Amino acid sequence: MGTRAKNSRGQLAYIKEVEYGKKVTSGAATKLKFTGESLKQSNEYTDSNEIRDDRQLAGAELTGISTSGNINMELRYGAEDDLLAAGLFSAGWSSPVTITSTTTAVFAAIGTITLTSASDSVASFVPGSWIKISNTASNNGYAKIAAVDVATRMITVSHKVLVDETAPGVSIIQGSQIVNGVTQTSFNLQRKYSDLTNAFVTFLGQVVKGLSLNVALKSIITTVFDFVGKCEQDDTSQIGSSYTPVSNVNPVMKTTASIKGLFSGGEKTSATDFTVALDNSCQVADELNDEIGPIGVDEGTVIVTGSLKAYFASNSLYSKYLNDANSSLAIVIADKLGNAYVIDLPSVKYTDGNRTIQNKDGSVMADMQFKATADDVENVTIRLVKFPV
Repeated sequence: MGTRAKNSRGQLAYIKEVEYGKKVTSGAATKLKFTGESLKQSNEYTDSNEIRDDRQLAGAELTGISTSGNINMELRYGAEDDLLAAGLFSAGWSSPVTITSTTTAVFAAIGTITLTSASDSVASFVPGSWIKISNTASNNGYAKIAAVDVATRMITVSHKVLVDETAPGVSIIQGSQIVNGVTQTSFNLQRKYSDLTNAFVTFLGQVVKGLSLNVALKSIITTVFDFVGKCEQDDTSQIGSSYTPVSNVNPVMKTTASIKGLFSGGEKTSATDFTVALDNSCQVADELNDEIGPIGVDEGTVIVTGSLKAYFASNSLYSKYLNDANSSLAIVIADKLGNAYVIDLPSVKYTDGNRTIQNKDGSVMADMQFKATADDVENVTIRLVKFPV
C-alpha cells in the first residue's frame, strides 16, 4: 500500500472571498490551529418518477448541493479574530482608545474615574464599551463604561468595585470590539493532506452560520465555528498565493487562574461552567441558472443562548428566573501573558434553571439556561472586546 493520508498531517487554511463562491488565487491565506473538523458537501438527489414495466428505478438525479460542518479550536488570543468577526456579521474590530501614562486620574468608590488635566479628554470613550485600567495601586482591572461626561472628564463604570485613589501615570485603554451586525463575510476554506502530493480540498462560499464557546472548570477554553456554503471541490493548489507567517503565537486560554471575572447583572458570580452559542439562522439561497449549488447564503435572526452553572449562595440569581427579570452576563478571560477577551451579553433572560439537592455531598448549584436579546439602551445582543498585553 502506498502513502496514505494521516490525521497528524492535516492542515486547514482560510482566506476571505472577493466574490462569493469563487476561489481566491492571490493574497495570503491563514493557517488555522484546530482540533478537528467535519466540513463536507451534501448532495440532494431526486428519484425519477418514470414508470417502467420491469419495476426498476429509471434514475436518481443530482438536484442540489451545499456544504456544512464545524471547525473545533482551542481559544488563543488573536488566532480566531477574523472568524469571530465573521460569526457576529461585524464589519471588523474597532480601534482601541488609550489614555497615556502621563495622565492623573481620581478614582472614587461611587464608581467614577475623573481625569484631572484639562488637556485630557474622554470624548472617544463610549458607554457600553470596556476598559482596562493599569498602573494604579488599587484599581487595576477591567470595567464596563456606564456613562461618559465629556465636560467634567468623568467616566462612570460598572462591573468593578473602585476604591478612592488618586493615580498619577494611570493607563486606561478602551478595547477593540465587535458587536453583532449585518455585514456578511464569506471565505475559501481549504483542507490539505500534507503527506500526499498536491492534495487539497477547497470549500467555496463558506459563511459562519454559528459559533460557540465553552468555559469549563479546569479545562482549556474551546470554540466551535459552524459553516454553511456553496460546494466542495478537489484541488491541486493552495488558496491565495502564500500563507501568513506564523509568529509569536499566543498560548491557549484556560480556566485555571485565567478568569478575571464572571458577572451576572454586573455582580461578580462564583461559577464552574459557562457556555454561549450564537446562531445566525443562515439558509443557502438557490436559483434557476446554469450552475448547480447555491448563489449565496441568507442570514436570519441572530439567536444567542447559553448556560451558567453557579454556586447557589442566595436567591439573587435564581429569582431572576422565577420573576422573569432582565439581567446581563459578562466574562473576562486572559491568557498567561495577559492578553484578554471580554464576552458581554448586555440583556439576557434566564429561560430555565434548577437548584436541586442531588446527593449527600458537594455544593448546591444553580444550573441556569439563558437567551440574550437586543439591549434597549446599547442596541447590542453580544459584544466581544479584546485587550493585548
